[in-house]
Amino acid sequence: MKTTSGFTLVELVITIAIVIVLSVVSVPIYRGNVEKAKMSEGYALIGSILSAQKAYISEYRNFYYITTFTSYAQEMGVDARGNKYFTTYSINLGEDNDPKCTFKLSVSKPEELATNGKNNLVLLYNRTAGSTFSEE
Repeated sequence: MKTTSGFTLVELVITIAIVIVLSVVSVPIYRGNVEKAKMSEGYALIGSILSAQKAYISEYRNFYYITTFTSYAQEMGVDARGNKYFTTYSINLGEDNDPKCTFKLSVSKPEELATNGKNNLVLLYNRTAGSTFSEE
């Protein structure tokens, strides 16, 4: 009796089909997780600036209003130049232009993360109502 070793063509085709199905399902999930990880850098930057603002408020009873990027980095100790994706930000007074009440923090997204014309992560902070995140 003759014995053979190896795989049949049907077994190989089934294995290749399983690998293709798994890759079709897993690649979009992987890309979504990579984008979430990149976005977390932006949220971390916003959190750092918000913490610095709160510390500034507790000492001076006013928000620190940014005039230039370097002055903010020196004054508040938040520097985004070391970040890989989110490297620029701006702080503006809130809608009522009261520096004691509200401010708007905008962090620019890199081109690969900008979707549907939304190029910024935005945090609106109000001392009484708290903060809300959005994308613009």
